[in-house]
Amino acid sequence: MVLIHNRWDLEKVYAMLAEKGASKLFAEAGVSIPKEDRSSHNNPVAESSTRYCSICMESMPENHMTRMDCGHCFCNNCKKFSLRYLLVSSSFILVSFFDLWIRCLFTYACVGWTENFIISIRHGKSRRIRCMEHECNSICDDSIIRSLVRERDINLAEKFERFILESYIEDNKMVKWCPRIPPCGNAIRVEDEDDMIWEVECPCGCQFCFGCLSEPHSHCTCSMWEMWAKLCDKSGTSNWKKESTKPCPKCHKLTQNDDGCDIVVCFCGKKLSTMNGTLVEEEFLGWLHTLSTARRFLSHSYVLAFYLFGDTFRNEMSEVKRETWKNLYEYHQRQLAGHLERLSGLLTSEVSIDDPNSKRISIIDQSIITDSLCRNLYNFIKNDLFGSLKSGPLQIAPYRPGGPLRAILKGSITTDDSC
Repeated sequence: MVLIHNRWDLEKVYAMLAEKGASKLFAEAGVSIPKEDRSSHNNPVAESSTRYCSICMESMPENHMTRMDCGHCFCNNCKKFSLRYLLVSSSFILVSFFDLWIRCLFTYACVGWTENFIISIRHGKSRRIRCMEHECNSICDDSIIRSLVRERDINLAEKFERFILESYIEDNKMVKWCPRIPPCGNAIRVEDEDDMIWEVECPCGCQFCFGCLSEPHSHCTCSMWEMWAKLCDKSGTSNWKKESTKPCPKCHKLTQNDDGCDIVVCFCGKKLSTMNGTLVEEEFLGWLHTLSTARRFLSHSYVLAFYLFGDTFRNEMSEVKRETWKNLYEYHQRQLAGHLERLSGLLTSEVSIDDPNSKRISIIDQSIITDSLCRNLYNFIKNDLFGSLKSGPLQIAPYRPGGPLRAILKGSITTDDSC
């Protein structure tokens, strides 16, 4: 419960423990330290041992009751006792109408632990169910909730288990669901906060930015990409993508047929038909990954330039420095664009019958040059451009020639292989 309250940030918990002490840390999280053994439900006692329940206002056998860590004890199922209380109380002459109203309201509203847990789970409040005692902020123990609810409704108990698992993912900034639509059910976990800006690939093939869950957008920041996405929606770009492209069955990237042929080769190396979108053959082509990464890298550089040298960052650098950095930036872009064209031309040209290896060697050489230019542009952006901003350097995902970091499957939750 302490981890859930602090969004699973272990370093924050340690810092608060050292600063405030265990008692205050537990109190803020709604966790009580038990002073004695729990009663009844998990540790049955003799039938003759009784305890007063303030809900049904009777002394009940302790093996029908449960005491939480905070020390408050109520019946597991008070509903039948509250109906009995209604019948008994109606035979007495009440002092006033107000007394009658209070008794009736209290009788119908009061339920035992089990019913309270069931109502809370059905209303989506299963993560932090508090004690029923008035003004008690203690959180009820998950194991007790699970045990009591399972006796009444097994399906609801399983639903509670799912809620607890989802709380680990949704409340933990180090873990995020894969954003693929339809959902694949995988969750990606990173090791530390420095990895939160990484671009990752789920085992299902979906690639995304871990920071904002959008498509990979390095070397643009998440805020830049969000602004760009809104701008594209206004200009109709998203509608054009739906009408003119199809997702690759393997990597789910959008592919466009602009050569008039019904067979399209995706950047991941898969061939598919634009008529039905099915795979034609299985083949992995490493140079296509280089071409894909470099083209995406170059296209994102124009988005970065649009904001970095526009009005958004106008106050971050002087006009002279902006003009200097802009000229150098455009020089890197031209260099990369030129070699990309050469690489693309080599990949689409015919193979010489007399010397078939010459084309392969040329492609390898050009791929190395293209990758080097991408790396140089990335270093220029991260170290020179972002380093010169008055507000401080911006955070972007690291450059990876092979594309986003691939996650590996570990049990029921998918975790990033940086773990």
